[in-house]
Amino acid sequence: MLADLADRYGFDGYLINIETQFSNTRIAELLISFIESLKAKLHTDNLKNEIIWYDSYIFPYNKTYYVNGVNELNYNFFLAADRFFTNYWWNIKSLQENIKGVGMLGVQKKLYVGYDVWGRGSTIGKGGFDTSLACQLISKYKSNVALFSPAWTYEQLGPRNFVQNDTRFWVGQFEGEFSVSSSIKPHCSPVFKINDSSFTFYSNFGNGQGQNFNCKGVRVYNYPWVDGNLQWYLPLAINRDQTLGLQMHLDTKESFHGGSCLQVSYVPYLEEKSQGSAGYRVFSEQQVRRLLLFDLEKECYFNTIGVKLSYKLPENPEEVFKLSIKYRVQKKTSKATLVSKTGYLVVPLCSTGGSWFTLDNAFSVETEIQETIVLESIEVGYNNDNMGRSSDTSSLFRSYIVEDSVVTSVIDNEQYEKVVDQDIYHDDEKEGWVVIPRPNSISDSTMSGSTMPENSLPVLKVGEIAIINASNYPSSNFFELTPVTKVRRMATDEDGILFTWDRSKNNYVLYYVIYINDRFRGTSQTPQFFARKEDIAAVDSIDTLFEKATNRSVRAATLGGDGFSLNIAKIRVDIIDKLGTVFPGSELYI
Repeated sequence: MLADLADRYGFDGYLINIETQFSNTRIAELLISFIESLKAKLHTDNLKNEIIWYDSYIFPYNKTYYVNGVNELNYNFFLAADRFFTNYWWNIKSLQENIKGVGMLGVQKKLYVGYDVWGRGSTIGKGGFDTSLACQLISKYKSNVALFSPAWTYEQLGPRNFVQNDTRFWVGQFEGEFSVSSSIKPHCSPVFKINDSSFTFYSNFGNGQGQNFNCKGVRVYNYPWVDGNLQWYLPLAINRDQTLGLQMHLDTKESFHGGSCLQVSYVPYLEEKSQGSAGYRVFSEQQVRRLLLFDLEKECYFNTIGVKLSYKLPENPEEVFKLSIKYRVQKKTSKATLVSKTGYLVVPLCSTGGSWFTLDNAFSVETEIQETIVLESIEVGYNNDNMGRSSDTSSLFRSYIVEDSVVTSVIDNEQYEKVVDQDIYHDDEKEGWVVIPRPNSISDSTMSGSTMPENSLPVLKVGEIAIINASNYPSSNFFELTPVTKVRRMATDEDGILFTWDRSKNNYVLYYVIYINDRFRGTSQTPQFFARKEDIAAVDSIDTLFEKATNRSVRAATLGGDGFSLNIAKIRVDIIDKLGTVFPGSELYI
């Protein structure tokens, strides 16, 4: 049953923590066999599934006991489980004994040394921000780390300055600050594996909450919301202290999908005001011109790489914002991996006139026999480097490939041609240059703190990014999804109605968007939605809804004994796939 639960709800296995003793010793004797049997069933269902054992119980003594490592008392559980978490009262000698007991491969592949962020019983540091010290020591002895209660940054320090405190804990508030990631390199951004050879990466920069909700740039809900299922990948450094040059932060006022987007701005100087005068400007040559968004480190099996981007740029700044995908071409031999060339897939971004616009480019990277492409990272830059290309407006904003500092190809994009023809990007009568006013023309009311006025900064807003590497890309319906055309009413009670629809045949749905009586009512990751009674209250009169329901079977279903029913509802279920594409559903009356 436990394996069936994991398969049904899609979680990755079980952490077993026993801090008691069994009154029935027969159960204790079967514990190892139970763990091995459950592990085998979980692995049969999905190889990624795991059993993790926590160092709190020993057998045959049948009692709670914390070894704080691995020795002869708990080695049987170390062997039976996929992973092993130690208790957090360890010392340096414990780390040394672990290597002696299970070997270097054992501590590297299977052992996780626990550390309590609250510092309870810790012999290394006092917990909290000292966690980075413990992580450094654990890494020195080649083991992995299991952190207990990392919510300390909120539970102890409180909601005020939570984002800054949490950033300081995990990645450092500024470049070089000691943190957990100083000794434990963060994992690369995960990709969605379609099959053994194809994958996609997608983020719409949602953090599971918002002041409003947008769908493809259209505001469909104008109230605060929270949904932990709508969290996608964010740049690790998005909440760090910013320096001169390119800066990024999460914009919660606008979004393409969900409740937030990535805002990238260029700040060329600081404004230092002195009493009684306009002050002076502080310039620096040490300006950030390129920001890392995501680490990928993903090997490609196909030479065609798709880059999809939805963004908004009010006007053309003095220089050019560019999205770049860094890659290398390599060849593996029996002795080493040889890198033959490095390069970037570059997408220059020009003005969209303040509206959201989606670009979808397909790059083709040339390789030799037995060579493969590895996508390293996604970056955004701001510069005027044309890499030797023509600077006329007909080619300046074409996407291109640069390898070893030489442009090798320029991408023709039909979308781009249409946009240029419609003069959305360029207006001959008004070039969108950024004007920086003189110090004495800036009033105190227009200054915000010590930086330039926000409305004079070059500002790029990125609503979504997708990377695709697959044999059937590009394609108009890459995931081959079909819209929702049938919705069933499964249960009705005094609180509301449960609606269901057919599950997609594949796992390519990001989430569903549900509209009832032409109003956004919520999202769902599964093909079902519980509508509250107040959500179903008809906006139109019953007669009007009945007239709209042209299907005879629908009319018959909605008619009650007196000729009409108060439970009639108009419902539409849209699909958002894992590339951010919207598939509107049919409008149904049920």
